[in-house]
Amino acid sequence: MLSLLVAGLSCPATAAAQQSVKARVEQYGIDVSFQPEKSFLSARARVMIRAGEFTEALEFELNPALTILEVRDAQERKLEFTRSGRLGSPKVLVRLAEPYGAEQDTTIVFKYEGVLPRGPLDYITPEGILLRDESRWYPALDLAAFTQNDVNITTPKDWCVFTSGKLLSGRVDGAVAVHRYKTDRPVSSRSIAATPRCSQSTCGGTSILAGEAGKWQAAGAAACYSGRNSKVGDEVAGRAISLLTHYAKVLGELGLPVFQIVDGFPGQRGAVGYSAPGFLVVSEDVVKFHSVPGYAPEFLPHEIAHQWFPIEVTLARQEDGWLAEGLAEYLAYRYLEHEDPPAARRMLERALRDALEPEPLRRLEEH
Repeated sequence: MLSLLVAGLSCPATAAAQQSVKARVEQYGIDVSFQPEKSFLSARARVMIRAGEFTEALEFELNPALTILEVRDAQERKLEFTRSGRLGSPKVLVRLAEPYGAEQDTTIVFKYEGVLPRGPLDYITPEGILLRDESRWYPALDLAAFTQNDVNITTPKDWCVFTSGKLLSGRVDGAVAVHRYKTDRPVSSRSIAATPRCSQSTCGGTSILAGEAGKWQAAGAAACYSGRNSKVGDEVAGRAISLLTHYAKVLGELGLPVFQIVDGFPGQRGAVGYSAPGFLVVSEDVVKFHSVPGYAPEFLPHEIAHQWFPIEVTLARQEDGWLAEGLAEYLAYRYLEHEDPPAARRMLERALRDALEPEPLRRLEEH
């Protein structure tokens, strides 16, 4: 775990101090089931909370499209809850059965379900699933909180599923598959990605057949690609290994046995990506045009740099997102400066020129 602290960014201990004075989340235990053809999820989330001061009620955030069926405490007592009256607000106020004091622990269990409307970055569809923390698919006090997570994810049986932590088990039960992931240290995300018809993964040059859904895993440190284009995906996985190795020398090891690159953003063109602890979701064009000279050379260096900023060292405030983007862009430039100087030079020229000025065409021999 990094111990670096920059203005606007914080390590886990500092991030906890930036959370609500009243309480902070320590652990999540989540069971979530998806019906992709209906964009539907149902879930039970067990949230362990540590008080920061005397507390009678807690304010969570949960996507307003999701219906809360009930809220209980660890003693199975039903708790009163109130949704915000503002249109589209995710705020949920939960009143505790009894107050609790500073540094005491309590557990709250939510049961909820609903259809999440598709967005450009968050979706539940037959072509794939991506739910970022920002989608508020789980009850949150702080979206960037560092927590221990134990997550069971149910999907159709031929799907592959990814979230932060280690894959402990994968089993098929009739028409569905259940994957269990557990973190061995606090992480700053509860995001989930899943892909359909996932029968093969490539890991740094080695093809690993899935067999029964959820059974495959890579031994030792590796970067793996899961998606439709396994041939080019193998090259992308190799590039990811190079990047992870390069950054680790400067920023420290992530401690990941496997780094996953996952197909996502169905139907979207261009280079689109989303980084979460231990995995990266990319659009089809990122893989399809990976070997085309000059196509978004800074994309993978930038997205993989996010494994450190803002994942290992997270944001103290959401409005500081520009700082994490700036650090990732700087690290991408320094990587390209070392590995591909012409690409680094073009990246710098784009950053320095007037925003409205068209990029000059390169000579044919440079293509």
